[in-house]
Formats: sequence, C-alpha cells, structure tokens
Amino acid sequence: MIEQCILHLNNDKIYDAFPTLLCLEQKFHKGFSPSQGAQMCITNSTIFNQVQQCATGDLGNQLMHKNAVETAALQPPHKYVPWVVVDGVPTDAITDDMLGWICDHYKGPKPSACSTRNKCLKEF
Repeated sequence: MIEQCILHLNNDKIYDAFPTLLCLEQKFHKGFSPSQGAQMCITNSTIFNQVQQCATGDLGNQLMHKNAVETAALQPPHKYVPWVVVDGVPTDAITDDMLGWICDHYKGPKPSACSTRNKCLKEF
C-alpha cells in the first residue's frame, strides 16, 4: 500500500516515484518492513507523513481497491506476479533482468533508470 501511496502522491508519474520505489525494494530485499523501508527511503518528514497517512487511511484502501479492479479486468487475465504489461501487451519473456527487458522493449520515453540500470542492479 505504501508504494501505491507514493505513486499517488507523485501524480502517478512513475518517473518521479521510481527512485523511492527502487529504494523501498532494496530495503525489502534486505529484510526491512515496508514501514521501516519508507522511513529510510523518504527523507522529507512532511512527505513521509503524507505517505503514512495515505497508507493507513481510506485513501490507501481506495488505491488498492482500484488496483484490484484493474488487475481483475486484465485481458488476458494475469497468471502470476509480477504480470508485466508493456504497451498493452503482457509478456512472460522476462528473465532475471526485468528492468533491462522493459528498457529494451518499452516504446515510450525511457525513464532515467534505464540509462543507469547497471548501477541500480549492482546496488540492489
């Protein structure tokens, strides 16, 4: 729910939210809870408080419900997680380098993470 709140507070702009989301994933991988990870990754206390308020309130539940509805409506239906959809087409061709695959195949503007993905993968 914390990740959905971060996206929401970034006006659903993944490019803006990506560094924080990547930091959270790194913290989860190291065994920290979502709340602990958020505290470490969101250094601005005002923004952290907004994320916490969202994640523990009605807004967080609404965002998660919206995602559940969108997931249930996927065509074809998703079979596993993560179910990656690029330009409206699901793919199961991703191996160990999901970010690399997405960066190589996505047709829209590439996020900055694509140009620094080797650095990101080493840090993860």
